[in-house]
Amino acid sequence: MNISGDMLTSCIIVAAGSGTRMKSSANKQFMPIGGVPMLALTIKAFELCAQVNEIIVVMNKNDITYFNENILKAYDFKKLCKVSEGGATRQESVYKGLKCVSENADIVLVHDGARPFVDNGTIVRCIYAADKYGASCAAISSRDTVKQSDSRGFVLSTADRESIRLAQTPQGFKKDILARSHEKAIEENFTGTDDAVLAERAGYKMKLTEGSVYNMKITTCDDIPIAEAVYKIFEISNL
Repeated sequence: MNISGDMLTSCIIVAAGSGTRMKSSANKQFMPIGGVPMLALTIKAFELCAQVNEIIVVMNKNDITYFNENILKAYDFKKLCKVSEGGATRQESVYKGLKCVSENADIVLVHDGARPFVDNGTIVRCIYAADKYGASCAAISSRDTVKQSDSRGFVLSTADRESIRLAQTPQGFKKDILARSHEKAIEENFTGTDDAVLAERAGYKMKLTEGSVYNMKITTCDDIPIAEAVYKIFEISNL
């Protein structure tokens, strides 16, 4: 795997969500995992990746002061160059983050702030594939049989598990591809669940790269005990 040392890679970390599904009034990404704020763990993963040059964090404007006081001052993140106010949706937040990326950036990664256990290999594979193919997405194979249901809960079809992949982040793009994909979505008033679907709709092929079962998205209270266990695994293995 060869990544040019002259290539500039930016990472947009999206942390503008609320704690609704966590049943909390606070931003879930400030919750401690192993005694460390979840968002700090996420930022650290990209801080330690040699192939990442700059980090932009996008969050709710009401959380910026708390972030500055409790995370920015507490941790010495050299690559964190901008904290941007998010938008009404995740998609809008990513687009605002994109406006903060360096003009000479080649590759832009987009990552969920609530995925603190992304490992270096997953990040590098995503960067490499984005550079080679234009757009990439970390993903894992489905271990379960996937059923499509109707509105009443009856099975409509059973998918071929061998072809099913569960999308994760980071998702990586050449900067102009990500920009065009978002601009097309804005023009057509389309909202997608991730940036990959915007690129797909804009006519770009997404290259799937190997993700990790540990690269979980922490969404509900039930995820916290699992996250604590994964944190201990990461501590032991130094991932």
